[in-house]
Amino acid sequence: MNLKNILSFQEFKQGLLFRSIVFAFMGIGWDLCMTFLQQSLSGKINHNGICPVSVWMLLAYGTVPFFFYPLVSVTKHFRFHYVLRLVVLLAVFYAVELIFGLLMRSLNVLPWNYDWYLEPAWTIDGIITWHPAILGAWIIFIMLVEWIDTVLRVSYPKIRENLSAFWKDI
Repeated sequence: MNLKNILSFQEFKQGLLFRSIVFAFMGIGWDLCMTFLQQSLSGKINHNGICPVSVWMLLAYGTVPFFFYPLVSVTKHFRFHYVLRLVVLLAVFYAVELIFGLLMRSLNVLPWNYDWYLEPAWTIDGIITWHPAILGAWIIFIMLVEWIDTVLRVSYPKIRENLSAFWKDI
């Protein structure tokens, strides 16, 4: 893919709203797993299996397709090694997490706090963490997001066709 095609945003726009909705809801499930991982690491597992998840996270995870595909496309265009691409994506992900977290805090909203379950030494004000297990989980998340976003973009014409047929039959 050449840079002109990347900057045209034609592929970027392919099913963008649909991808945002999918990632918003997928993110809630991921957030639940991340909270459970934090509880496990801290030894504070709730025997009821209750892991707090905020509806604000729908907004956070719903933005993933807006920055993820352009970054992947540019890093692929410049032939970044896969590991370097993951590092770049992780750095941008952490920057977005920090900005979103600070924005939420400025609105007096606390949708997550890594300090709830992890030692504060592993976090920046509870907004981001560099705990090795959490870093590993976010790397897995980035790998999954790249794969799922690609599948959704490539498959979107067929998905749209199937959705149209579904709604016509109702």
